[in-house]
Amino acid sequence: MSKRACVFILLVVILGLPVPAMAGGGEEVVAVKAGTIWTGTGKAVTRGIVLIKAGKIEAIGKQEKVEIPTDARIIDLEDGVVLPGLVDPYSRLGLFSRTSASFFPRGGTSRFSNRSDANPTAELFVRQEVFQDLLEAGVTTLALIPGSGGGITGQVSVIRPRGKCASEMILKEGVLLRIAFGGGTSAKSGLKTLLDRAKSEQEKVDKARKRRADWEKREEKKRKKAEEKRKKAAKKKGASSSGEEKKTDKKKAVSRGPKVPELKANLAPIVKARTGKLRVLLEISGQTVMDHFFEVLADRHELDIILVTDGRTAVETEDMLKEKKIPVLLTPGLATQRNTRVRINPSAILEKAGIEFAFRPASDRLSSIRSIFFDLANLVKCGLSKQSAIKAVTLTPARWLGVGKEVGSLEKGKAANLICFNGDPLASPLAELEYVMLDGQVVHGAGASRLEEE
Repeated sequence: MSKRACVFILLVVILGLPVPAMAGGGEEVVAVKAGTIWTGTGKAVTRGIVLIKAGKIEAIGKQEKVEIPTDARIIDLEDGVVLPGLVDPYSRLGLFSRTSASFFPRGGTSRFSNRSDANPTAELFVRQEVFQDLLEAGVTTLALIPGSGGGITGQVSVIRPRGKCASEMILKEGVLLRIAFGGGTSAKSGLKTLLDRAKSEQEKVDKARKRRADWEKREEKKRKKAEEKRKKAAKKKGASSSGEEKKTDKKKAVSRGPKVPELKANLAPIVKARTGKLRVLLEISGQTVMDHFFEVLADRHELDIILVTDGRTAVETEDMLKEKKIPVLLTPGLATQRNTRVRINPSAILEKAGIEFAFRPASDRLSSIRSIFFDLANLVKCGLSKQSAIKAVTLTPARWLGVGKEVGSLEKGKAANLICFNGDPLASPLAELEYVMLDGQVVHGAGASRLEEE
C-alpha cells in the first residue's frame, strides 16, 4: 500500500470521514437517498434510494420500498437530485495529440484520407489530471474520437476516466467509424472511391470463400471415398487404418486448394460499415452537403449513420432525418433560422418529430463540459422536456457507443455511475454537484478517494 493510501486511511479514522466504496471490489453497501432520482430511462423516482453493492446498483426505488441493510453507509441528500453519470460521446481529452477534432471540415481543401484502422486508445495517456477534472464535472464515460479533419479518420473507443493503466480504463474499442464529409469534388470522389473499392474487395473475398467452400466439399467427398477404400483394404489384411495417415491427409488438404485473400487493414472497417455491421459517426454541416453525401451513396451502400451536425442543419433536414431514421448528435444550444434572427430550439423540434438525438459539449474545453447543465436548463426552459434532456447526455449516447447495458442509466445490475446535486440542475443555476460516483466509488465530494500511486 502506498504512503498516500496510508495517510488517507489515518485521516479517515481521525476525522471520521466516510469510507469510499471500492470500485467493483469489496462488498460494502451504500445507500444514496435523494428527493428526486432521474434514472435516465424517462422515469423519475421521488423520495428515492439507490442501493449500491460491489460497484453495482443493487436496487432502486422509493425510500419506503427499498430496505437498507443495517451495515450500509448512507449518503443522505435530503431534497437533492441524483442522475446517471454523464456520457461524453465526442472528445480527444487524454490523448497524446490533444488537438480537438475538427468539426465539419470544408470540402475540396485536401485529399479525402483513409485511416479507418486507426484506434485512439493507441495514444491514450493515462493518469492525467484532466480525467479527475472530467469526473468532477460529472463525466463518468468518455468516447475518444480518432484523428481530426476530413476523411475517414478511424474508429471510436470508449473509456472510463480512471485507472492505473489503459486496460483498466478502456471499456470498448471500435464502436463507430468516424467519417468527416465536407462536400466538394474531392470529398465526393474520395468517399465514393473508398466505398466502391471496399465493395469490390469484399466481393472478391466472398467469391474466394465460395470457391474454397466448394473445393472443401469436393475434397471431403474424395477423403471419404479414400477412407472407405483403406478400411476395406485393412479389413482384408486384418489391420486397422492408421490415424496418423488421416492427420497427414488433412494437413495436406488444408495447404492445397483456392486461397482466401485477407482484406487490407484500412479497408476491413469500411467493408463492415457499408454493410451496416459497423455504425458510422458522420460529420456534416449544411443541407447542400447532406444532399451531396446521399448522392455519393445512391442506395449502393447500407450505412448505419449517426449524424454529427449543427442545430440549423438538423432542423432544415428534419424530413430526411425522419424518413431515413437517422439520429443526430448536437451541441446543447439554440439556433437561428437561416437569414433571420428568429431563435429556435433544434432539440425540441427533433423531440417533437420523434428523431433520436444526443448532446456533446461544444468543445473539449473544461468550461464547456462544466456548463453542460446550464445549457440543458436553457433548452428545457425553451421547450425541451427534462426526460429528453437527461437521456440525451446519458442513456442515448451510451447506447450509441455500445455500452448501454452497463452504463447510461440507473437500473439494477448496472454500474453505479451517478452524480448527486443539492438541487435540481435543470431548474436552478445555484444547484451544486456534491458527489460523483464511479463504479460505486466516491470520486468527487466528501470522502472521495484518489487513485493510488503504484
